[in-house]
Parts: sequence; structure tokens; C-alpha cells
Amino acid sequence: MYRGRYVDVRYTEQTVEIYYDHQRVASHPKFPDYVSNQYHTNPSDMQDEFNRPEMNDERMLSWAETIGPNTKEVIARVFRSVQIKEQGYNAALSILNLSKNYPNDRFEDACQIALGNTTSPRYKYLKAILSSNQDIIAKERAAKEATKENHSISEESGAFVRGASYYGGGESDDQ
Repeated sequence: MYRGRYVDVRYTEQTVEIYYDHQRVASHPKFPDYVSNQYHTNPSDMQDEFNRPEMNDERMLSWAETIGPNTKEVIARVFRSVQIKEQGYNAALSILNLSKNYPNDRFEDACQIALGNTTSPRYKYLKAILSSNQDIIAKERAAKEATKENHSISEESGAFVRGASYYGGGESDDQ
């Protein structure tokens, strides 16, 4: 609120007081002379972005959910694989920070591949999938297989595709 403004500071042996426009806006006790290299910040003096709640498992799961259901499941498995939830914070945060480097759809596909291959995917595994483009290759392969499957189904059923001229949409209509 007062950042960048000129203030008056009153400094005594016990306190430091800050005044703006002749009104005291803050008062802090001083550390004794024998205390050095320490600091104390009053939370009310901090900007709002510094007073956000700490990252916890619920916030990480919410973040993962914004990316997609596979990402949320990966993070949930990280927390299920540890005895104390705090043990999973670094692993979960590293995975979520990795997601910032890739589009959500690619990261979701990588998480889907990882979930199919391991019980508790980690950063290195997801990074390997993404950096080697395995997610893209798997998506292209699935699209080719779907095309082949549709083509083989029409052949198996004995269906043939003919143009409009075969069904009387051409010169044969006049006869």
C-alpha cells in the first residue's frame, strides 16, 4: 500500500515506527543487540500474493484436475504411494511444473500412457514420454488403427461404396 512512497521512520532502542503523512502506519519491536542476522516479517505488512496458503495435496490435485483426469490420477497415485502426504509434495510439484512446458492435451496423453505402464508414474517417466514424442506417436498409431478397423468392417460386411451414377444419377435416367 505504501510501496514507492516517501515515509518517515522513527527509530528508538526498542522500536522502529513508520509514518506516512504524519500518521503511524507500522510499529515493530527491534531485536536485542545480541541478536544478529535474523529477521521477522509481520504477515499484515506483506502483499496479498505472499499470504496465499501453502501448497498442499488438495491444491495440487485441483491444479492437476484443470489439466485433465489422467493428470489428476497421476498426482493421486503419487500421494497414494507415500505413507505421509508431505513425502509426495516434491514428486507431485515436479510433475505439475513439467506440465507448464507442454500443451494440456499432450500432457494428458503422456499421463494416460504412463498410467497404463506403471502403478505410480514419476517426473522422469513422464519427461521421457514427452521428450521422445511417444504421446504423439501413440495418438497417430491409434488414429491409423481406427481407420483400418473402419475399412475392414465395411469389407467384412460385404458393403461396397458406389457413386451416384451407379444408382441412376447419370445418363441412365433417360432410358
